[in-house]
Amino acid sequence: MTQHTNPGRYRSSVQAHLRLGWTGKRCEEDEDECSQTPCQNAAICVNTPGAFACACEFGFTGPLCEENLVLCKPNPCKNDALCVMEEHNATCYCVPDYHGPQCQKQYNDCLPYAPSLYLIASHPIQRQDIE
Repeated sequence: MTQHTNPGRYRSSVQAHLRLGWTGKRCEEDEDECSQTPCQNAAICVNTPGAFACACEFGFTGPLCEENLVLCKPNPCKNDALCVMEEHNATCYCVPDYHGPQCQKQYNDCLPYAPSLYLIASHPIQRQDIE
């Protein structure tokens, strides 16, 4: 076993390697980053082990909810999808059961493996998108 005659000499090098989001002598304690209120615009801060996340109010986005959400006008999205301008491009966020660049396609969850439908169908059923 090596015995160190000057333990203070090593203390600064150990502290230099502390992981962000953790505290304690061996970085074993989670630091509550939310105590510094990093989230902006009335967002809710959620502390997680070694990190945090911001839950933004509607109308804001970004890691700290620091950016205004810009809705598309007019909205090119279909089927009640939300359109948001992201990096100067319109992006559609589809409601459940819809997909496609403009949320124009609907999934049909009954196809192709619905046994009761397959038994009464006169021909094999294939998964298809309904436009």
